[in-house]
Amino acid sequence: MNIHPIFVHFPIALLTLYAVLEIAIPLKIKFYKLCKWDRPESSPRLAKLYQLLITPVWNYIKAFLVIVGTVLALPTLQTGEWAEEKYMSYASDYTTFAQSEVGQLIELHSTFATTTVIVFAILAIAYLLRLLPSLISLPQSVQAVSTKIQSIVLNAYIAPLLALLGIIAVTITGALGGAIAHGADTDPVVQMIYSLFF
Repeated sequence: MNIHPIFVHFPIALLTLYAVLEIAIPLKIKFYKLCKWDRPESSPRLAKLYQLLITPVWNYIKAFLVIVGTVLALPTLQTGEWAEEKYMSYASDYTTFAQSEVGQLIELHSTFATTTVIVFAILAIAYLLRLLPSLISLPQSVQAVSTKIQSIVLNAYIAPLLALLGIIAVTITGALGGAIAHGADTDPVVQMIYSLFF
């Protein structure tokens, strides 16, 4: 029995929502400033919305989404590996099957799934390092390294860029998974992504 589909959807939802927030909030803040909607005299209602956008609560929400999404992606990745092994075990000649289009599709799906987890894991670790000092006391040297990692990864440009790479990777992974489960003609997105590789 293939249990991979049971695990796959929830981490995708969490990581997609995280990526949308990581990309959209800074863009919206810049747009509000550009339009001068961040000032109460221009529009009190829009200024209140701007104040909501700049509250620190979003950092906790993003941290929760990316950390939990990444942790839940690990068993998803493992169940995918089990499904791949089971699928490959049905082939009478492993080498021929691995070189076939289906074998290559499965391997490419696996590669993009691993890439997705790595990209989001980098962000999750950075957010975890940001939260850690409020939970436990860290030695000064560890705190210095932690701060350096946070300043690099959670930079105003790097975090949204990694989130964008993550959402691209998860989209390609999902489309290739859809092609494995339902065929390459499932929908236009799956067809387009499938045609990029095959």
